[in-house]
Amino acid sequence: MKFNQLVTMIGLVAVLALGSIAQAGVAIIVGALASPAAGLDAYIVTAVGTGGLDVGSIASLNLDGSVHQVWVNTIGGTNSAITGELAGSAFGNAAWEALDTHMLVDPSAGHLLSPGFGVDENNGKLNDAGLGSLVPSNAAFAAFVGDAGLGDLFFTGVAPQITLNPFAASVDFLQVVTLAGQVPLLDVSFVDSSSGGFINYVDVAIPEPATFGLLAAGGLLMIRRRRNA
Repeated sequence: MKFNQLVTMIGLVAVLALGSIAQAGVAIIVGALASPAAGLDAYIVTAVGTGGLDVGSIASLNLDGSVHQVWVNTIGGTNSAITGELAGSAFGNAAWEALDTHMLVDPSAGHLLSPGFGVDENNGKLNDAGLGSLVPSNAAFAAFVGDAGLGDLFFTGVAPQITLNPFAASVDFLQVVTLAGQVPLLDVSFVDSSSGGFINYVDVAIPEPATFGLLAAGGLLMIRRRRNA
């Protein structure tokens, strides 16, 4: 299968006209978030249905490039691959969420999951790089702090896929936190509401290096890849 890629720099106003400028498929939009701490950059990644279609499924996601992770300490006994897990743990801290790379779609929220589907991540706990100082302590459990480090985030299972219920015109599906200036790579596939097959993205840089200036100014990056027979 052959794919054509179109990368377009757009501002917030242009996003409102997305349906008139995009072909059928799914677009990826990367938007800058406020820096959560000195030395960190943060981004929100959104899938948008184009050509009048909705986003149906997200599949085979793998985020490489040593993204920034925060885990609850080992006594708390959990990681933070999905939004809310840090805030919801007895030993967690809601303030850690902004420092953490995680899925923004909760697989347990009534969505259809492929057999064995899971979301997992690695955390090298490289506190010698100064990452530990970025993680505030939990006021309720001052002795228990999060473990900060660099790692990956990825779907697990055979042909892992989450089908949205209901389908969505757009969905914020990933928060990415990096060391300042670092560019992780995203592999991900989508199915739109036409069920016409997978729309595959490979090695999407978050953000594209040339977009740092626009993102800093509050703009967005749209990446569209559509299927060819």
